[in-house]
Order: sequence, then structure tokens, then C-alpha cells
Amino acid sequence: MVAAITPVLAVFLGCVTFSGTENVGNGTILLPRVLNTIEKLGSFFGSDYSSINVDGLFGLRVAQGQVKLSISECRAASCTADVMARLMALDDKMETIASKAMPYIEDTDPKYFQRFRETIARPYVIGYHPETIDLLDQGFKKGTSPSYDEEKGDACYARLMGTYTENGNLLPKCNVTDACLEMMLHAHTARYVTTHQLLYFIVLEHMGCKNVGDYEEDEIRVIQEIFCTRIYREARSFVTQGNVHVSKRDLFLEQTMLCGSLGFEDFMKADWIRMVLRWPDTTDWCFKLNKHDLVEIAEESVGNFVKENKIKDPRVLKILLEDIDQLASKQYSEIVEEGLKGNRASMRKPLREQTMKDGCLSHTTGLGIGVFGVYLRYLLRLV
Repeated sequence: MVAAITPVLAVFLGCVTFSGTENVGNGTILLPRVLNTIEKLGSFFGSDYSSINVDGLFGLRVAQGQVKLSISECRAASCTADVMARLMALDDKMETIASKAMPYIEDTDPKYFQRFRETIARPYVIGYHPETIDLLDQGFKKGTSPSYDEEKGDACYARLMGTYTENGNLLPKCNVTDACLEMMLHAHTARYVTTHQLLYFIVLEHMGCKNVGDYEEDEIRVIQEIFCTRIYREARSFVTQGNVHVSKRDLFLEQTMLCGSLGFEDFMKADWIRMVLRWPDTTDWCFKLNKHDLVEIAEESVGNFVKENKIKDPRVLKILLEDIDQLASKQYSEIVEEGLKGNRASMRKPLREQTMKDGCLSHTTGLGIGVFGVYLRYLLRLV
């Protein structure tokens, strides 16, 4: 039980109760596939570490934290010598990749790197508290996506990490203001805004911040529970006919990685694990968009445009449909060209994707390896 509920948290709170989730058995069937996939994704990152951006490395650090915790699970469960050796090798490989990638990320933007270094400097070894989510909660209201003030959000993160300067003085870490809490506890958000809010409280835990302002440690867990309840409802709505539309996969991965690493096991359903296992490119072992994917994204965008503007003129519809393939072809060519050049996008924009070699996507591949790290640890708990 939480010790006290502050006024801001009282507004934010909804009824959160928990129930069972789909069982994946003892994990022995899916475990080999998940372990094989995370090893191959790690090898891809190792082959192009100079092109990893902050988002990609963040995913790798989350995965590495899950691998370290998997090693602990393995020791307790008496895993086979082969599995233990592979986990140890994977941990070493991830540390090597991260160490090699850091100078390249710093070179891209030294000032930004120094401010946010703590988000990628070490593995995320955070508390795992197994819980499931009750979908019968009637207090849930579907969120919207308010604009996210990037400058204010960055300042709030910097205050947590001890890299924020105020009046010429460097403030100590775990500095939390009422304004930051109001921003990060804003209710009824959706999509990436919600995951960005949740991430704030994960970084808070990662930095070792205990009692923050009027909030005690157990209240932080309540906040994480509420966010992941809302996030799960949204993620669940994305899954139709056993798959997620390509335009929503990056977000689905981010939702799974963040909430799964905290122990919300509804995100580790057997059919969801099998679904995500189909998503990586099995030639280059990364996450990428092919021309067919871009056509699907363009079709969805045009469809939304037609619906929102109530377009019914057949001539206009014909022109829009003809533009879909041309738009997708142009986007695909740009992705391939950027991958060949090894260009880096600015790190200043949150959720900014960066193309790596062979058209692979740094942000999405980082999320992917983070998700498979979450799956790995969960399945090892069942062995």
C-alpha cells in the first residue's frame, strides 16, 4: 500500500487492479527462438556500431540489463551450461558494442551527449515485479496526444541525471520540480507521449532516486502501474488478426520494452512473442522498412486524410491513389540512399529514426533488441 496520495497523483490515479494473462507454458519452445534472435540482432549492431544513435543504444542498454538479470535467473534455475555460456557471451558483446558506439554518438553532438550520457552509459538493471492487468477496469478513458514540449522535457530529464545547470550551478541528480511532475503526470495522453512520461519514472529509478518530493518509492511503482495499464490497452488495440500494422510496430515495441522490463507480463503473451519474432529482417537481422511496408504506411496516411477531410470526389481519390506508390517509392529510395551513406540524423528530436547500413533502422532495431531482452528474461523465469 502507498503511504500517502498527493493531490497531483490523486488526479492522475485510476482504479488499477490485476488479473491473469495468457500462459506461454514453461517457455522451452519459445526460448531458443528468442535467444537466437537477440544474438543475431546483437551481431548486426556490432557490425555497424558507428551508426547507432542514442535511441538505438538506449534499447541495447535495456536489453543488456535484461540479459544480466537473465543470468541471475539462470543461476537460480540451474540452466544448461550452453544457455549460460551464450548469455555471458551476449552480455560481453553488448558491453563491447556500447563502448565502441559511445564516441561516435558523442562526436555527433558533444553538448547533448554530455547532458544525456547517463541514459546510455550503463545497462538498465531495474526492479522486476511480476503483475498482470485487469481489462475490466471501467475507469479507463482513451487518451489523446497533446504536444510534447521537448525543451521542458529534456530539462526534466537532465534534472534527474545531475546534468542540469541553474544560475550557473550544476544541480545534484534526482532534482524533481512540481512543473516536471505536472508535465510527466499529465493524464489521458497517448502513444509516444505516454511512453515518454513513463520513461521519466524509469530513468528516475535507474538513477537511484528514492523518495522524490512528496512521493515515496512505492508511489512511484503505482505511477508505473497506471501508465502501463493505459499503455497495454493501447497496445492491445493495435493487434488485429494476429499482427500489428507496420506504422504502429515501432510504438508497440517501445510499449512492450518499457512495461515488460518493469514486470507487466500481459505484454509477454505467447502469440505476441511469436508475432514479434516475425518482424526482424532475416537477411540482415535488423528492423527495416521495405517498399511494401511504405506502401501500407502511405495507404493509411491517405486513408486518414480522406476520412478527416470527407473527400468523396472520384477524381481527387484517383489522384491520391496514384500518389501512394510514387510516395512509397521515393521514401524507400531515400532510406536506402541514407543507409548507404551512413548518415546520422540529429539526436535533438525525440523518437527520431536513423538509418544504418542496408536500410536498417537504429531506433526500431534498438527497441527490438530491448523487447527480445524482455522476452528472454521472462521465458527464463518459466524454465
